[in-house]
Amino acid sequence: MVAVIVAAVALAAISLSFFVATQQKHSGSVLTYSSANALMVAEAGLRYTEKCLIDSDSNCLCNTSAPNDCTNFLALQSFPSTSFGDTRGSFSVAFTYIDADNVRATATGKFAEAVRVISKVISREVVCLLEDNAATACTSISFVNNSSTNGTTATGNCPETPLVEALVFSPDPTGCPNVDYPDFSAGSHLDGSNNLTRFSFCNMNITGTQTVKSSDGNTVWIAKDLTMESSSTWSSSGTVTINVKGNASLKNLTDVQVSGPLTLHVDGTLTLENSARINVTTGDAANMIALVMGAVSFKNSSDFVGGLISNSAVTMSNNAELQGSIIANSVSLKNNSYINFQSTAGGSTEGYESCTTVVALPPSWKEGG
Repeated sequence: MVAVIVAAVALAAISLSFFVATQQKHSGSVLTYSSANALMVAEAGLRYTEKCLIDSDSNCLCNTSAPNDCTNFLALQSFPSTSFGDTRGSFSVAFTYIDADNVRATATGKFAEAVRVISKVISREVVCLLEDNAATACTSISFVNNSSTNGTTATGNCPETPLVEALVFSPDPTGCPNVDYPDFSAGSHLDGSNNLTRFSFCNMNITGTQTVKSSDGNTVWIAKDLTMESSSTWSSSGTVTINVKGNASLKNLTDVQVSGPLTLHVDGTLTLENSARINVTTGDAANMIALVMGAVSFKNSSDFVGGLISNSAVTMSNNAELQGSIIANSVSLKNNSYINFQSTAGGSTEGYESCTTVVALPPSWKEGG
């Protein structure tokens, strides 16, 4: 009888031990499941943060002073606890500032009782595709009738906002010519050495063999159109900007001579034709950039040296040549036109910042804060 009782007790002990072990294994598997889910929730928090910061998502509350401004890395606020998945999951994100283009994001993921923390440095890099390709376009690039380039080309690069922004004139030039924006007159607006004596005009028409000179620090504002024709010359020395609200047209052997960084900003269209030249005399592509909102046409043996950015179409035809690089909505070369790629195009000019695009650097993350 005693033996039977001992056997029964032993069997009960074995059963209890098996039950406890089973419960422990079950509890362990639950903890493992919860921990794995907590890690996935933390990863989701980092992906959400990247979307906010790199894509500048206006739906994200990133900044206390400007709630939807996710571009200012130095003013980011922590993301509060946000539910993810079912009711057991949530993440929160805190930031450690590094500099204007780098921030460490630390995401805390929770699922049930499990907590996992991962962090990564989110970085953005400013790049300019003028450096990479002879022609970069959103929609299409075509070469017809013996046209070509010695550089690479790329399509599908479509900026979310246009690279070239509209000019803002102050005072408002509406109704010019007037006292603030007279029409250009060589007799009234040049000194004895052909240097500009004023820098705001309504229309600027330079004809004949007339020479116009601008010098370091000059910014010229043209409220309507810039026209150069019949062998006229613009000599630009030092850092200069020419802003044209209307169209810019250079034709018939006109020559823009560049010695120092020159930015030509045109809200309308830009046309070079009949052997017109920009920056050919010195030929340093880094010293010239044209920023054009409208369409660009280079034709009939015209020559341009520098960087060219257009929100619209760029067309080159009939032996036109560009020494530098192009970014545009579309690019079309016809009839023996040629792009001689120069990776430095526009790089020394003040207008070069219009070229830059923020991109995310390759991601890497680590567990822990």
